[in-house]
Amino acid sequence: MALEQAIKDNDLKSLDNYVANGGDVNVRNENGDTLLHIAIAASADIGIIQTLLANNADPKLTNNNGQCPLQCIRQDDIQMIENILKLEKTFDLRDEEGNTCLLTILKFKRRYVVEIDQFWTMIVKHSKSLNIDFNIRNKYGDTCLIGASRAVFFPGVSQHIEFILDKLQNVNVLIKNRDGDTFLHSFCRSVATEVESELIKKILCGQLSNCPKALLKQLLSCRNNTGDTPFLQFTQNSNTIINVELLKLFIDAGADINGKI
Repeated sequence: MALEQAIKDNDLKSLDNYVANGGDVNVRNENGDTLLHIAIAASADIGIIQTLLANNADPKLTNNNGQCPLQCIRQDDIQMIENILKLEKTFDLRDEEGNTCLLTILKFKRRYVVEIDQFWTMIVKHSKSLNIDFNIRNKYGDTCLIGASRAVFFPGVSQHIEFILDKLQNVNVLIKNRDGDTFLHSFCRSVATEVESELIKKILCGQLSNCPKALLKQLLSCRNNTGDTPFLQFTQNSNTIINVELLKLFIDAGADINGKI
């Protein structure tokens, strides 16, 4: 594809000429990548990506691997993530599942940001100016918190969850997805007790600012579409080892451990 190298070289002049001459910005290479896929994967300048979007680059198109452009963000590329968040103020960059940049980064089966502190420092810095909605949902009803909780077994994800629960503002922990799951359902279904014991304790003790004891009690009584509470999901999780200490934490937090299974 003629423009592929120009995109990788941040050659905005060549891109402008291509567009001015009626070039198709959704043209694909042999891998099914569009120019937007290539630009994001190659960490192209924000001007390149903005020009593509302004000329109707489609963020929902998938390549031969089934990836939309947002899924091509390198997870250590904090600058690209920041640029995409800025562009989301003007352009609808959601993929075919309704995932925004933040949802894409934190959702199930994704590789995760390496520099977690740097990532969240950037998010907090720009959250107000960019009007980042931490409660936005994809077509399945998942928020970034629910998505991250489902993937808690991936290295580093527990740090994302703790940051969302303790450092961000205006996070609604009571949101349910299409299956009726809150973040706590997803967390209890996926967490490994031997790995994330400290985070489990912080959540169940109401130590995180967005999930105080009053809200935690509500969460523990929530049933999803199959009638399961978070505690019931926890008991069905093959990665959990339920001991007396954990049972006491659930009971003290308000869980009905004798509820219908």
